[in-house]
Amino acid sequence: MDTDKFPVLVIAAEDVAAGVVAALPASRWTVTVAAEPNALAAWQNAQEYAAVLAAAALWSPEVTAWPVPAEQPRKPLILLGVPQAEPPPIERYVLTAQTPLIASLPPDSGGLYRAALPPLLTHLVACWHLLTRQETLTHALRQAQTQIESLLEITRQRQSEELTVLHTIATVCAQANDENVLIEQVTQIIGDNFYPDNFGFMLLDENASLLRTHSSYRLSEEYELKTVAIGQGVTGTVALTGESLRLDDVAQFPSYLCGDRRTRSEVCVPLKIGQRVLGVINAESAALGAFTAADERLLATLASQFAIAIERLRRESSERYQTQQLAIIYEVGKQVSAILDQGELMNEVARLLAERMNYYNAAIALVEGDTLCFRAGYGGYTDDGGFISDNNPLIAQSIYNEALQEGKTLLIQDVDTLPDFEPYYRLPHIRAVLGVPLRVQGQSIGLLTVSSNQAYGLTPGDASLLEILADQVGAAMRNARLYGETQRQMRELTGLYETALATGGVLSQEALFLRLYEQARDLLSPDIFLAVVYLENSEELEIIVAVEEGTPIDEWQGWRLPLAAGGLTGWMMQQKRPLLVADMETALLPREPRRIRRPVRSWLGVPLVVRDWVIGAFSLQSFRPNAFTLADQRFVESMANQVSMALQNARLFEETNHRARQLAILNGLAHETSSLMGVDEIATLVTGRLVYAFGYLMAAVYLVDEERGDLCLRGIAGIHAPHLQPLSLHYPIAPLDDLSDNLSRVFHSGNPVRINQPAPTPDGGGAQIILPLKSGDQVIGVLQIDDLQSNSFDESDLALLTAVADQLAVVIEKARLLRETQRRANELEALTQISTALRAARTVDEILPVIVSRSISLINGSQSSIYLIEPETHQLVLRARHPQTLPPMALRQSINQGITGYVARTGKVHITQDLHRDPLLRVSAGEVQALSSLVTMISLPLRAEAEIIGVMHLGLEMEHTFTKEELRILTAIAEIAGSAIYRAVVMETLEYYVALRTQELAQANERLQEMDRLKSKFVADVSHELRTPIANLLLYLDLLERGAVEKRDRYLSVLQEEARRLTKIIDPILNFSQLNLDGDSLDLAPLDLNPIVWQVVDRYLPASRNKGLTLRFEADDNLPRVNGNVERLVSVVTNLVANAVNYSSRGQIQVKTFCMGESHVCLQVQDEGVGISPHDRPHLFEGFYRGEQASQSNTPGSGLGLTIVREVVQQHGGYVEVQSEPGRGALFQVVLPAFQQTRKMPA
Repeated sequence: MDTDKFPVLVIAAEDVAAGVVAALPASRWTVTVAAEPNALAAWQNAQEYAAVLAAAALWSPEVTAWPVPAEQPRKPLILLGVPQAEPPPIERYVLTAQTPLIASLPPDSGGLYRAALPPLLTHLVACWHLLTRQETLTHALRQAQTQIESLLEITRQRQSEELTVLHTIATVCAQANDENVLIEQVTQIIGDNFYPDNFGFMLLDENASLLRTHSSYRLSEEYELKTVAIGQGVTGTVALTGESLRLDDVAQFPSYLCGDRRTRSEVCVPLKIGQRVLGVINAESAALGAFTAADERLLATLASQFAIAIERLRRESSERYQTQQLAIIYEVGKQVSAILDQGELMNEVARLLAERMNYYNAAIALVEGDTLCFRAGYGGYTDDGGFISDNNPLIAQSIYNEALQEGKTLLIQDVDTLPDFEPYYRLPHIRAVLGVPLRVQGQSIGLLTVSSNQAYGLTPGDASLLEILADQVGAAMRNARLYGETQRQMRELTGLYETALATGGVLSQEALFLRLYEQARDLLSPDIFLAVVYLENSEELEIIVAVEEGTPIDEWQGWRLPLAAGGLTGWMMQQKRPLLVADMETALLPREPRRIRRPVRSWLGVPLVVRDWVIGAFSLQSFRPNAFTLADQRFVESMANQVSMALQNARLFEETNHRARQLAILNGLAHETSSLMGVDEIATLVTGRLVYAFGYLMAAVYLVDEERGDLCLRGIAGIHAPHLQPLSLHYPIAPLDDLSDNLSRVFHSGNPVRINQPAPTPDGGGAQIILPLKSGDQVIGVLQIDDLQSNSFDESDLALLTAVADQLAVVIEKARLLRETQRRANELEALTQISTALRAARTVDEILPVIVSRSISLINGSQSSIYLIEPETHQLVLRARHPQTLPPMALRQSINQGITGYVARTGKVHITQDLHRDPLLRVSAGEVQALSSLVTMISLPLRAEAEIIGVMHLGLEMEHTFTKEELRILTAIAEIAGSAIYRAVVMETLEYYVALRTQELAQANERLQEMDRLKSKFVADVSHELRTPIANLLLYLDLLERGAVEKRDRYLSVLQEEARRLTKIIDPILNFSQLNLDGDSLDLAPLDLNPIVWQVVDRYLPASRNKGLTLRFEADDNLPRVNGNVERLVSVVTNLVANAVNYSSRGQIQVKTFCMGESHVCLQVQDEGVGISPHDRPHLFEGFYRGEQASQSNTPGSGLGLTIVREVVQQHGGYVEVQSEPGRGALFQVVLPAFQQTRKMPA
């Protein structure tokens, strides 16, 4: 072996070996590739192998590359023979287990140095020895020594990691201040370093004899055990015995509890202080025998450190808790001794407990009858809204029943163990509850409660604290109650004095009772205050003031009900003595009418009596039972004595004042209505004055609608006014013999009708009067008045309201006449203005904007348009729109479709009040946005000398009913417009034809010049195009004549190709010439377009494939036939497909046929080629024109292809459309009429 070199053996897959060889400098390496493969391993990452070998290039080794198959995936092996004179460091060529293994071998020793070669490569090493014939015992010994050293290194590394982790845990334990945080940190450290599967702590719950899984426990998603009973399973056994357990196979443990079906082995050690078990540390693995004695020792060491730390933290926590208890006892004692208000006292105690002791919630409830009413609370409420007094369970149904009855403390450490426990809806997370009775002089007056959102979150220590605090709070509440009673007596005396001052000078019943409510609210805090007066004539009660929880109940004010139906109030007034009801649910008394959302539990009322005559009453009501006392009743009686005389004076004053105000309003009504011109204004004013002056529930004026033959609402005031507007309600007039309808009866008879209900009707009315409105002997409408109270209309009311009705009828009739005169004048003025404007306009384009703008302004519409019939096509063409900023609409419409076509055909005015539901509406894509906002539209025909020349549309963005007057003026405008348009057309005709002829001559001259230019260009292009194929024909004809015989077949092929090329140039010219010769004479027959397209597409498939294009045809199988000529249609498809293939270098060409509506067939050819420039697009269909892209390409052509397409399609009654952008391809669309059986064949 050369001392300057050493051998290198590379065993790798063929591609890897080749990569290594390719990466080595040929000048410095002698490379040999083994010829015989062996069934060894396959490798990847040839770049890495080459990099290692390149690093070894310093010793100029020889390389032997041994390619092997790739079926057996093993690690690659590279063996280096190292010159003894310069042995390199072994580790330089030994890579990790994830990369190729490289070993070095001194050539003279025959030994093999390697690092941790896996057993799978033993055969590979043996093969290498056979090749080099250097099998020695030294290699095996050194291999074993290396493996042992590797194992020792792994052991030392594990010990180092364990010491590091134990040191870290010892530091964490020493610094920990919280038990849960400590457990979470230790779980993360151990789990991250040693046990990635299920691992963590379970702590002992001595009260429940359970091990509870700590929240930091690393659980898989399938783990099911959260608690384990002592003595059960692995963890329960360790907790019971205090001894560690290590199971190589959990299936062999008799009492194993399966928490995770994947677990196969487990180790568990106890947390102990002396012989007292605090919990366990547990680790599980999905592998058998995953834990060793070293793991058990590590966890035992950890458990010893951790148990000491836990015990320390618990002891410190207990000391802090005791200190905190003493502080809260001191603070509560200090606070309650300084607070004399019971409500403030309870709120402060609840806040201190919740904040200082970190309870989920703290609350205080008081015993009120048989109900436990919570009056203070703090913390935990889900809506963050603070305490709300709506949690008032019955004591007998409460969990606190026994505690209150026997004066014992109640501690429930897990409410889930109580099957009937229902938590308060605003405290849904309660898990533990503690309640201590508040006792005063041996009697339970309430309950002090705290709760936790964790099971077993409350301890007996909390119970001891709460018992101490309950004694302090009970004594403080007794003092607060005594202080409150003294304060109440002082307030009552002050209240009586202030009531006398407040009511002495008040002359309004409402103001008087409001003052009374304010005094009662401040002193007695009622939830509801109700004050009524007695109407002796009708024996009814009228509600003057009603207040619920500080808010006036406006809908109750003025309500009347019979004395007998007045509930407790009516009963009390009949008895003429006060009434106190402690609890409405148990009292055997008349029930109050239910008009409020919540049930009343307490009720206190007194009658107001003047000289043994009951003139009214008031009551105080509460949602709480026992809210009022006998002392409260005595105080309210005193207030009633002061209020009664003031009320009598106020009633007399209000009645006198009310009558005077009514007369003043009625006297001024005539003056106000005389200055109004609108009927609706007059009706609204009169009804409003009646409701305001007399306090009626509702007043309405109905006038006869002559067009509809019914009564139309023209003015309304009162209860229904917010929901009804003038003209919004039409009331049908019943036949003369139908006496059940009061409005119709008054209309037919002309006599007033009074209806006095014995009780209020369901819609709120208790009495009604309907009076006729007459103009002479003719009834023009009715006046309806509803009152809330029954029997409220007497003879004086009838006489007064009859005078109002007569006066109203005169004013309305006068306003009608004035309005009719004004309307006629306005119509004449509008028509005169439009006529003047139209006479000033000389052309149709000047006339149309005047018509649309003036017409739409007359009806306050939003859009108007005019379509005129085009004589040549008999189509309707949009000629004018207002406003001009509207989105674009269809410029043309068929006379056989849509609303426009209907009006043009029939000559009838068409009105639609829901445009988008009109069956005649036909909306094109361009019209959707323009018409989207319209609701009502009127369409009128435009006539000239009995002939319809167009249609005018007027649209509104709301529902509108056109009156006769509007229809009359719009019809007149349409007639004027039609005549003006016809006159302008006649005037324009001569000028139009002169201008048209002049334009035609100019265009003809331009076309002749352009044709001359195109002819010259065509001759030049054709000469250029013909020169090359003719020259090639002459050349190859000469070669065919004189060339070698064996090449004649090739010469003939070239001649044929050039002849075809020449034919492609000449055929379009001949076809174009034939089109000009045939003119309009064309033989047409019904045919299917799809076979023609298939024929052309098949012909061009080879050419498209040669250019790398994808040519597809998507045929509509239900395509109707067309009336056409096969040869001409073949030329159309051929030209379009040929252009797509010729001017596309990539992508696909999509050919498709489909139906366009029911009357047309469409052919599309779309490519992704060079596209068409905007400059070329206007000239595409001109004869002999070739675009810029066509001229620059090598594709031969005459510029007649698209001209032929257009001419043929037009001969078939169709049209061609094109869409294109440069560089993005082109889309050609041919539209042909479908064949109709009745259609005449073209001549």
